[in-house]
Amino acid sequence: MRYVISDIHGEYDLFLKLLNKINFSSSDEMIVCGDIIDKGVDSIKLLKYVMTKDNIRCIIGNHEYYFLKYYLSLMQNSPEDFDFVLKKLMEHFPYDTDLLNWDVMDYLESLPYFIEEKDFICVHAGVE
Repeated sequence: MRYVISDIHGEYDLFLKLLNKINFSSSDEMIVCGDIIDKGVDSIKLLKYVMTKDNIRCIIGNHEYYFLKYYLSLMQNSPEDFDFVLKKLMEHFPYDTDLLNWDVMDYLESLPYFIEEKDFICVHAGVE
């Protein structure tokens, strides 16, 4: 079965409840159409979870987009001070700060803006 969801906003426990309710298994596929982070208390925990699942694909939503813009501006202004950059990024996530690392940032940077297949296009907000 294929599932599509968006705007889970750091709600790790609710997301796991959803997976349990739909009996999500390794034979299923889920596409998360953006806004994995912000608002909820477990943004990084949730990101780390989906990073480990081969059958969960994600795209960038506006919350990831603006966070990545912030990250890139920090890198432009402090290109050699990686500790400073990571510390500033951690301030964005007051609840699970200690889970943020460069692997998470690499994952976020790797996310596409859309997923296009022969029978559908998945985007967060719209198509121009």
